[in-house]
Amino acid sequence: MKINNKGKFIKWTSINAIILLIVIAANVVVSQWTLALDLFLGQIGQGATDSETYISDYNSVDELNDAMFAFSKEVGEESAVLMKNDNNALPLAESTEVSIFGANVASWAKVGGGSGNVDTSSGDHITLRTTLEDNGLTVNSELYNYYEGISAEEVSAVEWNDVSSIVTGSGSNSNKTAFFVVSNQGTEGADLEEGSLTLTNEQLAMLEGINDAGFDKIVMVLNTANAIEMDFLNQDNIRVDAIVWTGLTGAAALDGFGGVIAGKVNPSGKLVDTYTYNHDSNPVSLNFNSGDEENHYTNSDALASTGVSEDSLQYVNYGESIYLGYKYFETRYFDMVTNQNNARNDNFNYANQVAFPFGYGLSYGDFEYSNMDMSVSEDIVNITLDVTNNGSIEGKNVVQIYYQSPYTEYDRENLVEKAAVNLVDFVKTETIPAGETVSVEVDFPVSEMKSYDAHGEGTYIMDEGDYKIVAAHDAHDAVNSILADQGENVDENNGVVETYAVDDFRVLDTDDATGNKVFNLFNDIEVEQVTDGSYNYLSRQDWSRVDDESIKYTMIAASDELVQAISESGWNAAKRPLDPEDLEYGGEDTTESDLIFADMVGLEYDDPQWDELLDKVSISEMHAMFARAGYTTAEIASIEKPRTTEYDGPAGIKNYVSGWSGFCYPVQITMAATWNTELLENLGKFVAEEGQRAGTQGWYAPSMNIHRSPYSGRNFEYYSEDGLLSGKLGAATSRGAEEKGMFVYIKHFVVNDAEQNRNGINTFLTEQALREIYTKPFEISVKEGNASGLMGSMNRIGTRMTIGSWALMTGLLRNEWGFHGGVVTDFALGYNTDTSMQALAAGTNLQLNTTELNLTTTDHNYIRNALRDSTHEVLYMTVNSIAVDAGSQGFPVYLILVIVFDVLALAVISISQYLTVKEYFGKVVDPKTSKKYFKIKIGVISGFVLVIAAVGIYAYVVWSSRQL
Repeated sequence: MKINNKGKFIKWTSINAIILLIVIAANVVVSQWTLALDLFLGQIGQGATDSETYISDYNSVDELNDAMFAFSKEVGEESAVLMKNDNNALPLAESTEVSIFGANVASWAKVGGGSGNVDTSSGDHITLRTTLEDNGLTVNSELYNYYEGISAEEVSAVEWNDVSSIVTGSGSNSNKTAFFVVSNQGTEGADLEEGSLTLTNEQLAMLEGINDAGFDKIVMVLNTANAIEMDFLNQDNIRVDAIVWTGLTGAAALDGFGGVIAGKVNPSGKLVDTYTYNHDSNPVSLNFNSGDEENHYTNSDALASTGVSEDSLQYVNYGESIYLGYKYFETRYFDMVTNQNNARNDNFNYANQVAFPFGYGLSYGDFEYSNMDMSVSEDIVNITLDVTNNGSIEGKNVVQIYYQSPYTEYDRENLVEKAAVNLVDFVKTETIPAGETVSVEVDFPVSEMKSYDAHGEGTYIMDEGDYKIVAAHDAHDAVNSILADQGENVDENNGVVETYAVDDFRVLDTDDATGNKVFNLFNDIEVEQVTDGSYNYLSRQDWSRVDDESIKYTMIAASDELVQAISESGWNAAKRPLDPEDLEYGGEDTTESDLIFADMVGLEYDDPQWDELLDKVSISEMHAMFARAGYTTAEIASIEKPRTTEYDGPAGIKNYVSGWSGFCYPVQITMAATWNTELLENLGKFVAEEGQRAGTQGWYAPSMNIHRSPYSGRNFEYYSEDGLLSGKLGAATSRGAEEKGMFVYIKHFVVNDAEQNRNGINTFLTEQALREIYTKPFEISVKEGNASGLMGSMNRIGTRMTIGSWALMTGLLRNEWGFHGGVVTDFALGYNTDTSMQALAAGTNLQLNTTELNLTTTDHNYIRNALRDSTHEVLYMTVNSIAVDAGSQGFPVYLILVIVFDVLALAVISISQYLTVKEYFGKVVDPKTSKKYFKIKIGVISGFVLVIAAVGIYAYVVWSSRQL
């Protein structure tokens, strides 16, 4: 009998086989992206974390929501900085009409861009207009509506002629006030363009027009994260009576601004950066990484041939050394007044360069300091001080404590740099009624006045001599007060000064908190000095290095040694010292143990029970947790450790993958301007409260890199130009979150102070600058803030990846500071098995990746021991948090979709193949042999069923074994 449908049978069988392969391939692909899909689509049945240890302070979501809005309003009141107030232009009298220029609702900057761009829509009802009107002022509706009718992009291009008729048409402006709003915000991944922080010609023309319109008062509102250049204040045709800085307000901090303007709240915010007339006067401008070709090695081809990334062909050098921000301007000013160190130069005039110093901020009245008393007991400096409110409005004040250490011949010989003043502590007072006095107290260790001596003793030192300690209103007031104390004739010195004498040269080579040894760890991060004098780091010995630009670093070509160092990767690249004990692995004991994850709560890191618990964890479980930790730490079934969820920050918790976010708090630069550690601690508590309700146990925040340049795109997300201020504020935020059970990842460790080409760029600086400025916020947050997690950065320290530097992640962080907890990479962009191996060797514990980023091998005992140590650190972090109560997760939505897809696809394949077989055998089978062919038909169908079953079993194994 001729078989006419054989070709059809083969055709459809082949098609079904191809579809089956596609289904299998789809399951394989999904298995690699389970974490990303889960973050994006969420889970059914996942709810709040139920904890008996960490109890909410709020009875309902509505109560918490009301508290968050009230908190934001308080931040708005305390963060507003009154920078200028000629002729008492502010506060405004009730019912004063305000014409708002340069802004509408859409253009008001609330939060920066990037992964921390938290949703602000919950505060859409709060605008500049509402906050003014709620406090008894009126707003020019016609002008306001005009701005509302144009886009945010069009606002900055408006010219005076476009709005002059609206303003002048409403009658005389002699008793009215004009608000001129300047906004900027910045974003992750890009720095601001040079020149973008100068008022545009359109803005200057608008200011001229406002002046010509005859307004009684002109108030500039700086709704900014990046310090603008203040050179417009020197132009004769520009009049600005008052300047108020608000920062970026998040969802609701703007609500507090109107009370400040109306005089119901006395402004108490202080600047966290130095404001200059021209940013080129800042020595950082000579070496700020902006992606220019001059920041590329000239022999890029030689480097590219080694396989390194494009960003690794670039570099930035912190040529200013420790002289960043106020530490440059105030030190050079001090030396100029005292006529030393070549400070007097036609290119430097403090009054022409600094418009508003670090720590500056006016109030509606004066606060006077008196009766300062200093005592030292057990190496702790204790200061008490009276603060009197001489104004007519009650208010708070920030008492700033600075010190000056002697600059000696030893320092000159060994390149130990000393700033004229350094912030050492601060306190924000309670509200002081008008005319009354309160006493404040501050204490800090004597060792806070130490300096790092990288080229001499190779550790911290204190020189013999007099240390000046001053309570001041800002950094410039501190310098002038010290100068006046020394008999110099200077203006505006309102601080009070005490002297602490050190009788002998001190070597401080043990850490105060841990007692561990302190010694040079970063000899390879400082670029070599050029012997002919064409290049040097900035030194107080010779300020002319700024004027002649000899600190500008332009490398002609990378040396062979540098090329080799940049191209290194893998285990050995971390420069981890070999520990003989790591050559044997004693884990995975066969002895049964009843210990589980929850049993470890409260135990010390070195408690012997940790070894017993870790013996139960398999190498594959340890590897899985290290290899895929994007916004999570993995479940470990063998010890009943639940999976945790971590979200981005720092303006609030945000699921960067799905876009979901919690409440948007004022950004960190705005929080910093309060100089109020209690408010920062409350911020941490609020975020943890939200996390408890959202099933989130970890927070990628706070951020504490440094405002090295006004042009850094992420200044909105960092606190300040000063390491100590950043550290105290970061510690407070960490302390608040950890107290409520949320573990934090302080970030980005370290010298990630620009966004352009951040991924892999070579970052050079002196070890003194590194320790005294850039690692200091992290150190304080670890020691005072109990921060239990840390996030690395994308750049390199010297030529070595920060996440792959044993000196950084273990030598400094753990061995010196005594940190125990989880260290996660920043997003693992461009990482591979070699970089994973280097990160593990360095002491990095988690890779922020939503797919697996596996090690090359886990066969070697030293790798297994590193994984064991890494797991120990992560478990210690998570068990001492609300994560111990995280419990079971919900059912992933992506899994439901996959199951539905698989069932439908396999049903179609089965039915199609059944019909194909039935049709084929129905036409070719002889009745005499029908039983034989019936068996064949059943066999074929059964084969497909078995394949389908195999797919189902495979999917089940993948989903059950992989950690989301």
